Amino acid sequence: MNELTGEKFDKNNILTYGLPTQKSLTKMRTSVEITPAYDDSGEVILTMYQKWAVVFYRLLMPCVGSRRGIISKLHYKKLSNVFTTSQEGYVLLELKNNWQKWTHLAKKKFDKNYEFEKHEEKDLLETLYTNSRFYSSMDGWSKEGMIEFNKLCSSVRDEKLTEENSLFENWFYEVMQGRRNESSEERERILNESRIVPYSDDWDSIKNITAV
Repeated sequence: MNELTGEKFDKNNILTYGLPTQKSLTKMRTSVEITPAYDDSGEVILTMYQKWAVVFYRLLMPCVGSRRGIISKLHYKKLSNVFTTSQEGYVLLELKNNWQKWTHLAKKKFDKNYEFEKHEEKDLLETLYTNSRFYSSMDGWSKEGMIEFNKLCSSVRDEKLTEENSLFENWFYEVMQGRRNESSEERERILNESRIVPYSDDWDSIKNITAV
């Protein structure tokens, strides 16, 4: 299995791939260079932004839907037939909203050379659109955040109509096709991870529940 295409991504080391820019994530469908590159043995290698495209659509995007079903579909469907425009826009909004906070926390935990002033940490932990006491509710997004969500969705919609996007989706499809032979044990682990599910009257019939 190609260690650069998803599951071998080391979640405990954010420096494995390096960090992309927010702009590159927003315009990923039309900005990622998909020309293949090869190592000395002839194996395909991925550039940093190609790796992040896989991380974004393979690890982050499935979090907004039925992860079990999405992971399966990624192996035989094009991206536009798996994720809706609003789903992609929402993940991009979450990244933009929490970018400063999450990168600070990640670097603080994993980058031994990362330095910051203690008195500045409160500001570093703030979010763009949800820095309020209402964030724990469904009404936590500010007006600016909702406007930004609409802009991001419009951007995704427009990108999907471009020729570059067709080439990108074909490339991503081929990458995922290369993962169809991953071990059955690994696939079973991915698809059956524990999920946190709200209590319902059907509780006894739900499997793989992690109670809180």
